[in-house]
Amino acid sequence: MIKQTRFKFILYCLFLLPLSIFCKGNSKIEDSTQIKSYKKSADTGNVRSMYVLGVTYHWGNINGGHIDYKEAMNWYKKAAAKNHPTSMNNIGVLYERGLGVPKDYAKAMIFLQKSAKFGNNEALINIGILYENGHGVKRSYKNAMVWYKKCADKGLSLAMNYIGVLYQNGGHGVEQNYMQALSWHQKAVNRGNSDSMNEIGRFYNNGWGLIKSYSKAMKWYTKSASRGNSDAQSNIAQLYQNGQGVKKDYKIALKWHNKAADNGNAFSMYSIGWFYYNGWGVEKNDKTARKWFKKGVVNDNGQTLNKINLYIKNWMKLKNKKNKTKTLYLEVINKIKAFSGK
Repeated sequence: MIKQTRFKFILYCLFLLPLSIFCKGNSKIEDSTQIKSYKKSADTGNVRSMYVLGVTYHWGNINGGHIDYKEAMNWYKKAAAKNHPTSMNNIGVLYERGLGVPKDYAKAMIFLQKSAKFGNNEALINIGILYENGHGVKRSYKNAMVWYKKCADKGLSLAMNYIGVLYQNGGHGVEQNYMQALSWHQKAVNRGNSDSMNEIGRFYNNGWGLIKSYSKAMKWYTKSASRGNSDAQSNIAQLYQNGQGVKKDYKIALKWHNKAADNGNAFSMYSIGWFYYNGWGVEKNDKTARKWFKKGVVNDNGQTLNKINLYIKNWMKLKNKKNKTKTLYLEVINKIKAFSGK
């Protein structure tokens, strides 16, 4: 339960990119036969149709899931030329990700700033994320916070959560301040933000700025988990796994890890593999362990890798064992080391 670096970018569209936070919008083309009518409308200058075509090609809602980033960019740019702020934001995302175009943080920033001038919340947040991660600009939590606050002032709970995390972690121009972090997380919680519910749980779990309390941590994790937050579900699993504030129970821990894994949590996928490798609450099964380790590798998008460092010392005990499980563990470890610089 250590701090995580944010590798996220917001896209105003239908579905989630693996590295994004959330998406909004209800525009898509489900039936490929509608493409001609949308293109005809777009050719007459209809901006909405241009944007919908961009979203459709971006996410592959037509032709059996066909995705064409270049075509998406083409339609987004047509809409952006007519001052469509959401399309400007999405162009910035494509450049930031290098989807259909070479990755270019400078161009991403240009389009995000154009969108931000129209007050687009997603663009405001995304500019903050560029500063937070130092993508194309000098890394600066202070500058990131400026952009997040523009959205927080509008009542956006996501921005409040991000500000809380910056104060929580500190550095890069922002002094670590647990009380400020808690204050911002509470503001986000008041607006139903499950990520901040989970973060408050971590504060109690670790005793950051307040008295450590596993029972209060469990309370907050449970609130967050009830809203489908996979990090909170994984954290509940770890409390049962380690017997922190509750009686150690591998079966209950595994149940929560499975819930988190079902929601795409790579850390819990790794953990389930570890359960099967060691026979914790289940029959020891190297084949099943390998399956879960592989799922973790495939699904890990970088947001949880630092957490796995908690287990490296244990995993390294496998280095003298000659089997496929050891090989896959070492693959995970090497990926972790490369990612974290260790």
